[in-house]
Amino acid sequence: LAVIGALALALVASLVRGVSEPPVELPTTRVVVDLLDVVLEPPSLVHVSRLGRRFGFVGTLGGFQGVFVRDADEQAFRHLAGTEGALFMSFSPDEEWIAFASPDGSISRVPVGGGAPRVIQPAVGGSPALFLNWEWDGSIYYSTFPLSTGNLQVLRVPDSGGEPEALFESASFLY
Repeated sequence: LAVIGALALALVASLVRGVSEPPVELPTTRVVVDLLDVVLEPPSLVHVSRLGRRFGFVGTLGGFQGVFVRDADEQAFRHLAGTEGALFMSFSPDEEWIAFASPDGSISRVPVGGGAPRVIQPAVGGSPALFLNWEWDGSIYYSTFPLSTGNLQVLRVPDSGGEPEALFESASFLY
């Protein structure tokens, strides 16, 4: 399953490479991110927003599970209410929103400063969205691996909501 995830991530990255804005020259800043009390939910990582001003992760901290964020100049992560059960996350290109995937297959967005989550894509088929990537073109790219077909799929959905568009589907990985 880890190999499938790595392949999906590489595929999504290659598909959106042409969509990304060119890199912005920013000064180098050193920031310490203390994760001593954090339990990252596998296969979560600490995410750095595009401009390096925010950090986020999916995990457990202080008895809360979900998405946690902090600005680079802050010391502590804060839990974003309404993100409980999140599996994956991605910062919006402007760093003001976070998209997150739920176990039921839905994708939602929530303001970084907190607020009510808004569903972008309702649950479809019960397969969770994996490896979210929010791009400058207003699309969220992700992969799924529905057990009903055993096929890896790469899709995109507008960040304002709507129907997902299939970009790629593999042959079955299940034997």
